[in-house]
Amino acid sequence: MSRIRISALVVALLAATGAVVAASSTASAVVPLAAVATPTTVHGTGFQVHSMIDTSFCVDVAAGAAEGRRVTLSQCTAAASQRWGLTWNTDQTNTLVEAQGMCVDGRHPQAGVAATVGYCRFADPWRYVFTAEGLIQNVKTGQCLTIPRAASGAAVYFDVCDATRTAQLWKLSA
Repeated sequence: MSRIRISALVVALLAATGAVVAASSTASAVVPLAAVATPTTVHGTGFQVHSMIDTSFCVDVAAGAAEGRRVTLSQCTAAASQRWGLTWNTDQTNTLVEAQGMCVDGRHPQAGVAATVGYCRFADPWRYVFTAEGLIQNVKTGQCLTIPRAASGAAVYFDVCDATRTAQLWKLSA
């Protein structure tokens, strides 16, 4: 087999396994796609999302109905701002919908900067999987919702997934 045919075969195999292959006449590179977990494990409405650092803290969204409201942590209450819907998408992912009908926006993840909500879209940056381990992982980036600590007002942001980090583990309750 010639080098070109072998290269084409390798490119086809890598693409089939979920890698992005960039090639030119002089070089090629394999860039793994974001490692997205297996299909989501949950869907429904009216969930509170509890931090596993301290389950008395829940994911909350700032008051109002506008786009760009910050997602933070607060002491768990009966407030509508702490109730979330997890849609059941045909690709076995979720969209995280808050009480005003806005969704968690994963388009511009920055470590340490609170995620925001916006008008729901069903493209990859807006889709998540809730894993068996309790991670909430973005389909586009492969990053997970994270907190720096269990404290009121703590930013809920995106960071590299690590199921051993309690700051990335979540529990749902109705």
